[in-house]
Parts: sequence; C-alpha cells; structure tokens
Amino acid sequence: MSETSLPELNSTENHCHRKTMHLIDTHCHFDDSRFDSDRAQVYQRARAAGVAALIVPAVTRDTWDRQTAVCREYPGLYPAYGLHPMFMPQHSENHIEALAIQLASEKAVAVGECGLDFYIKDPERERQMELFHAQLKLAEKHMLPVIIHARKAV
Repeated sequence: MSETSLPELNSTENHCHRKTMHLIDTHCHFDDSRFDSDRAQVYQRARAAGVAALIVPAVTRDTWDRQTAVCREYPGLYPAYGLHPMFMPQHSENHIEALAIQLASEKAVAVGECGLDFYIKDPERERQMELFHAQLKLAEKHMLPVIIHARKAV
C-alpha cells in the first residue's frame, strides 16, 4: 500500500503513545451487526492493544453503505469493497458496475473480500470465476490490492 492509503499510520499524532508494535488488522468485518452492542468498546480495546488500523472488507452490495458509515465513524478504519463468493445468490449482474462506481467515489484501500469458494453447496463455479475476474480487473484499474477469500479453490 502506498503511504497515502492509510494516512493515520503516517501521522505521529495518531499513533498509540506507548512503546509498542503498531498493528494493522487486515481483515475485520467490523461493520457486522454482531458488533452493534459493543462496537465502541471493541474499538477502544483494539486501539489500546496497539491496533492502529483495521481494514473492513465487504461481503455484498447491501453492506457497502453500513460499512462506509462505520469506517467514517471510527478513525483508523478503512473500507475494502467487493463481492464475497459465499453470497453468490445475493449478487446480481449490475453489482460489478455498482462496485466500479463505489471504488471511484469512495476511498477504498482494497478490493474485497472476493475470490473463490468451492466448499459451499452449489458453488456456481463459473459464475464465481467470472465475478472474481471482474473484481480483479477493477482492482487493477484502480491500482488497489485485493483481499482474497479462497476455500477449496486450488
């Protein structure tokens, strides 16, 4: 990632002030509703433990607005937008176009969570591969890294 991708890590005023290793959680679904009751406390504990940044990957188009709101509310949270292979029934053909718009309009640090999951029942292999390939092309276009989900895919 470039220095501009995670600005809080480049600013001494935002670092934890203890002598500790600064950590980045590269995969935290912090927007998940299971965090609703104690999200602020979990965030504070993570910061106190030296977690300077959390990357919040998406799973479906329907989660992007909530994910964006959570990332804006908590300093050091950064969104990655994508279409997760475990949720194939929720993805429609226009979601790749919507992802392209989302990546152009929001400050994403990665594309994802995307990939291949052939462990699930009725994996729709061809459709998963098409969706994954389309997301890789968007990542390349926007020069973003990719958060890959891969299970029974190799």
